[in-house]
Amino acid sequence: MRFFKILSIFLILSIKSFTKDEPSIIFYNYAELSFEHCEKILNQAKTFNPATKIYFLDKLKNCSKNLSNLKKLGVQFTPTESIRKSSVHKHYAKACKSRFLYREDESKDPFHKWFVVHDLIAHFNIKNAFFIDMDTLIYTDLKEHFKIFQNFYPKLATAFENEDCASHSIFYIHDRSALEKLTRFILQEALNFPKPEKLLGNFQKEYGKEVIDSLPVLPEDYIEETTLVSLDGNKPKDKKPFSKNYHIFNSLFDSCAIGEFLAGYNPEVGFKQVGHMNNRSVVNPFHFRFEFLLDEKGKRAPYMLYKGQKIKINNLKIESLQIDPFLSF
Repeated sequence: MRFFKILSIFLILSIKSFTKDEPSIIFYNYAELSFEHCEKILNQAKTFNPATKIYFLDKLKNCSKNLSNLKKLGVQFTPTESIRKSSVHKHYAKACKSRFLYREDESKDPFHKWFVVHDLIAHFNIKNAFFIDMDTLIYTDLKEHFKIFQNFYPKLATAFENEDCASHSIFYIHDRSALEKLTRFILQEALNFPKPEKLLGNFQKEYGKEVIDSLPVLPEDYIEETTLVSLDGNKPKDKKPFSKNYHIFNSLFDSCAIGEFLAGYNPEVGFKQVGHMNNRSVVNPFHFRFEFLLDEKGKRAPYMLYKGQKIKINNLKIESLQIDPFLSF
């Protein structure tokens, strides 16, 4: 009984504290990482986004002993158990239990997170959300970029590794209908996705850039002068999307390549060497220098040094989870 009372309190507080037109940030601990790690990721985001509403999704049992810590951070904790499942989520859950698409553990299902976040957005009618992965550090106030997203990204946006792949680091969602299109695509094509990194590339090919578009991962002058090709041989037909709106952002986003280079690779595959070059990404970190400098607000942030330019990097995806050397607080 006490469990359900707690869930009800979270639900009421979430509704009362919500302002739908303001941008918000969503983190979801779908991989069940330690609370210590999650707290650092949230603290980093709050350091650069003190006035932005941040949702943190996790199972209640994982956070019940740390609710006071989350309150001090000013983060809106929402237990996943308190969110009503949409019909498309229920269909996906049923499909996952079938003999054709059996998934034993939700924390290891690379597609389940999209349904949970869709349910959160649908439940509270959230608009203009940034869904950020739990291995990603933020180094910018996303409110300062909000007008760019409103004007140039009417549906969804993310940082692509190449024309076919995108690792989830930072993902902009305009509204419920935009993300629902993605969840329905996953449900429709679930049997055809052996590699989760292909999901967003396949989705873009199906629905076009008017539905999901690219964030800049490389500076424009570099793209003009360089042939883009990944280690595994992916050579994009069109280079422009990889620097799209760079001249407006005046900064870059990391899909995964820079974070892997600076902090090593995903420990799940047993390779954690710093200086690793992602084989899928058209970003070649060896063509640049990287330094941590103080930004215009005096906060520590990563910069790409290229031809005398100091270009701020808005996020780093640290798949090795070795985040301590890259924190700003």
